[in-house]
This record gives sequence, C-alpha cells and structure tokens, in this order.
Amino acid sequence: MSIKAKIIDHVKAATDCLVDTDISFAHAAYGVADSKSISQHLVIEVLEKMYRYHKARLSWLKNIRLLANPRLGPNDSILSKPGLEVFWRTLVYDFDTNLRRAESSLGECFKQWVLLMEYIVSRPWEQDDPNAVYEHNRSMAKLAEPFYHAMFTFGGSRNFVVSLQGLIGWVPIRTKPGDCICVFKGFRVPVILRLVGDDSWEFIGCCYIHGMMDGEAFD
Repeated sequence: MSIKAKIIDHVKAATDCLVDTDISFAHAAYGVADSKSISQHLVIEVLEKMYRYHKARLSWLKNIRLLANPRLGPNDSILSKPGLEVFWRTLVYDFDTNLRRAESSLGECFKQWVLLMEYIVSRPWEQDDPNAVYEHNRSMAKLAEPFYHAMFTFGGSRNFVVSLQGLIGWVPIRTKPGDCICVFKGFRVPVILRLVGDDSWEFIGCCYIHGMMDGEAFD
C-alpha cells in the first residue's frame, strides 16, 4: 500500500517541553487568595515560590522566543513585535479553551502573562510592601489567566520546534533535527517522519505547525 505525502520542511531544532512539576501551584499562582486572609509570613513565602515558578517559565519562554525568531537578540523583549502574533498563537495551538480559533484578545492576555512573570522575577517585595505586591500580582494574574489556561489545556508532552524554513510549532518528544515535516494527501494534520535506510520511513507522530493545519501544503 502506498500513501501520497508531501515533505513541506525539515526540523532544524526542537526544545525540551515545559513541564509543570507543581500543578497545584500552577493553578494557585493564577488564583491566589486575598492577602488579608493570610499571614504576612505566608505572603512572603508564596511570593518566593512564585518567583521560582515564574523564573523557570520566563527563561524557557525567552529561549524558545529567540529560537523562533533569530533576528531578536538576548536583550530584546519577549514582546518585541517581529513574529509576536505567530508566536503566541503557536503556544496555544491557535485555540482558546473552548476549542475556538483564538481571537486577538488572547494575545493581550499573553502580554499580561509575560509582564506578570517579569514583575515577579524582579522581586519587587524587597523594596515595596509585600501585601501590595501580592495584590498587584492577583490583578495581573486575572488578566493573564485566559492565556495561561489555554496554554495549559493544550500543552503537554510536546517539544517546541523550528523548521529550516522558519516555521514553528509543537512536535513529539522523539523528534530530532533532520526529521521531515510532512503532510499526507487527504490528512489535514502534519506529521513527523524519519528516513530509515534508503527507502523506509519511521512514523514519529502528528505535530502542530502554525500555518499548515488546514491542508495548505496541498493547496
């Protein structure tokens, strides 16, 4: 049996996936209690935990942003304009939590998510009132929450990928540089294939490649 397929690109690089090792705190970070209901000591403790949590995520996000757009430098903001919309849409597979195509308003939530992480990583409670910082975090978290939950809904055991042509997306963890990004005739979702020997192919798995999810390769 033969299946017609089209190679649309090759994998240039794939990063390790982001894993939430503390899921309960991941949710709590975006829905923390009123500072008036907890002790001062606990406020500091929560802020310190938020610092560690957001620092790791911000570092990961910065790395894949630079990978997605080599024109950006290490000192450029994650929110720099070139390629920003494609980037945030890729992070959530271009869907909101209701499985609808993501609207531009979700991009504003992404910006709030980045600003929230940058704010906490700057450790503002060392200069300002910890309770005020805590409450400001709660306000920012409410604005960022739709994006975070969309990303959490679709995220998982996938690695962020950049192709030789600059396409970005999510691929199976087993994906390696040089693997082929292909589309089967009549199959809308791209797949990763690996050439084994001279004429055999190994199926690695389905993938998300932004801009190639609606059969564009065969149009």
